[in-house]
Parts: sequence; C-alpha cells; structure tokens
Amino acid sequence: MPAIEITYRGQKGEIHIQELNPGATDTIVLVHGMFGNLSQFYLTIAPFLAREFRVLMYDLRSHGRSTCFKTGFDLNTLSEDLNRVIIESGAEKCHLLGFSYGALIVLKYAMRFGEKVNKVIALEIPPRHTLPFKDKGTYTFDDFWAFALSLPPHVRDNFLRSKRQVKNTYNLYENIFNNTSFVEDMNNEKEFSSSDYTLVQAPVQLFFGDHSICLPELERVKNWINKKTISFEQGDHGFFMHRCEQSANKMIEFLQR
Repeated sequence: MPAIEITYRGQKGEIHIQELNPGATDTIVLVHGMFGNLSQFYLTIAPFLAREFRVLMYDLRSHGRSTCFKTGFDLNTLSEDLNRVIIESGAEKCHLLGFSYGALIVLKYAMRFGEKVNKVIALEIPPRHTLPFKDKGTYTFDDFWAFALSLPPHVRDNFLRSKRQVKNTYNLYENIFNNTSFVEDMNNEKEFSSSDYTLVQAPVQLFFGDHSICLPELERVKNWINKKTISFEQGDHGFFMHRCEQSANKMIEFLQR
C-alpha cells in the first residue's frame, strides 16, 4: 500500500505509506514529527519493531512524498488522516507510536477513536509553543535558521548536515509556514488538559530521553494518564534515532506486556 487517496475541503491528494512485515498478526502505526518524514522511523527503530509487528509508517500531509495540502494542520484533521491510514490498512485495532508532534496526533486519535487502539507509545510529547507564531507569509530563511539553531545538537546537525539538506528542509519549512494554514492552526490549537487525557483509555508508554528538552511536559501530564508506563533512554529529543535497538526493545516489552 504505497499511498492512499484523501480529499480535504475539495483538494484531492495522497498520503505516502511504507510497510514492513505485512504478515504479522499485530499492527503498529508510526507517526513522525513536524518537518520530518517517515524515514525518521524507517532508518531507525522500524526494522527492530518489524521483528514482532506489522509496521506502518506514513508521511504527514505536506511532508515527504505526501501531497502538499494548503490546510488541515490541526490535530483533529491530522488524526482523521491517521484514521484513513488505519482503515485502509485493514487493521481493526492497532498500536500507535508518535514522535514529538506525532505524539500529540496519536494521543488525539486515542481520545477520539479509543475503540481502535490497543496501546500508545508517546515519544517526546512537546510543550505548547509559548508565543503566537508570526503571520503567515512573513517567514524567511533567518527564521528557519533561528529555528534550526534552537534544536538539540543531534537534530540540528541532521537538519544542517549538507547544503542540499539545508535547502530541502528550508523549502519544506518555508512552504508550510508561508503557504498553508499551519500558522493559524498552531495558534488556534489548545493544549491538552487533564480532562482531555482522561479520554485516553489505552495503556500509554511515555518515553523520553533522559536529558530531553521535553521533560517538563512529562512532569505536567504524567499524573493525568491512568494506565501509564514511564520509560527513559539515554539522550535528548530524538534519542531513539541513535539508540535504535535499545529503544525498540523497551517499546516491544511494553507492547507485549
């Protein structure tokens, strides 16, 4: 299933999908973070998870090989995209794993479609952006550069590893910020509250790097989730990309418990 067709507000497009171990009994769907793509998993933890599970990965709208949509970057719409992927996969229930903004997407999905969820792995839940984003159309390379330099070192190095990579990532950044509804959607998105988290009935693994910039968010939400396991691995935001097998083994242990 290399792609599925979706229609949103009259615009038709495709969501690009990759699959590993399609014959496995249980399915896990992996959702990457903003400004990434499915290679965040395909080249890191997915092969290890595929030893035990059918693994589905997809590029978010306007990312990777998926169609560039002008609208629909709110969590409700992105969780609807995830629902389409799950429906097309044929899985009645599945595990979910989300990284960074992808963690918010899978948690939102578990709040809305809990009957379809077995377990949830939330990697590095990000804190809400504290200041409103600038107006759409005003973002420049200087904004991108400031954003890149604010990232944890290993994520920053990946963004800036070559002139070609800088160009490609900036083009994605500039298009999403200046030519889509992303800015409005982010400014309008509300932070999950304690009552929101009570809607998550599936067991959740809260998984963070042991010196992650996102640890304050773990402290904020950990007491609001009933069925939770808190796990750590060495590293910062994106730790699983460097400690692939170790991270995947902890995930598998949680999923098979």
